[in-house]
Amino acid sequence: MTTISKEIKYGMRNNIFLILTAGFLFFALMAPVMAKILPKIMQSQFPHLPQEQIDAMLNFNQAEIIRSFLGDILEIVVIIVAFTLCGLLAQEIKEHTLVLPLSSGKRTSEIISAKIIVFGAALIMVSVFAVLVNYLYAGLLFSFEVEIIAVVRAGLLLGLFLIFLLVSLLLWGSVTKKPLAAGFLSLIIVYGQYGLASLFDLHAYFPSGLLVAATELATDISVSLLLTIIITVVLCAVFCYITILRLKTREWNERI
Repeated sequence: MTTISKEIKYGMRNNIFLILTAGFLFFALMAPVMAKILPKIMQSQFPHLPQEQIDAMLNFNQAEIIRSFLGDILEIVVIIVAFTLCGLLAQEIKEHTLVLPLSSGKRTSEIISAKIIVFGAALIMVSVFAVLVNYLYAGLLFSFEVEIIAVVRAGLLLGLFLIFLLVSLLLWGSVTKKPLAAGFLSLIIVYGQYGLASLFDLHAYFPSGLLVAATELATDISVSLLLTIIITVVLCAVFCYITILRLKTREWNERI
């Protein structure tokens, strides 16, 4: 518990939880607002265009706004998460502060587990909260069409996808010992697997399938989604094992 409380204090001291919440909420609220004002912008730019034609072109509803927000997650919010959390392990190695808990008897597996528990839980809670805010605001501005269970499901899938990003940051942090390098390499992994899965229609076999399933706004867990969840969990476990192994075999008195 002391290791977990240390990570919580670290996140609060560096405003990590605040930055994550602000980043998610900004885009959660921005998507419905843009959907509301975009027809007015179009009308002002093209005054001779009939309103019915503008409405047909844009055709916004609650489901489309939620999907738009989930698209922002991949395009922008993932970058915010990556560079907010890129120093979780790399910075400690770089500044030699990780030696202190290790010398006091803490195991590397305990340290890595605490980071995943604290910041993984934060990512899941912020994801679910942001999607719910987006759902409520879009419903107030337009109408409620999506089941709330589907929204919670989408938030949980999004959170699991971001945990995959988190363990990637820890892995590359243990390898490079440089926060920015860990952030960039993790983004390459995230965008690379998404692009590869999109190219060959293999989302069911990659963590990217979590985002695809989230945008469906369904309420069930299909066989293909269950396979995606299992593969993502296994990949996270493998990344964690490599990270722990890397830390165990490090020479801690080396100069960086």
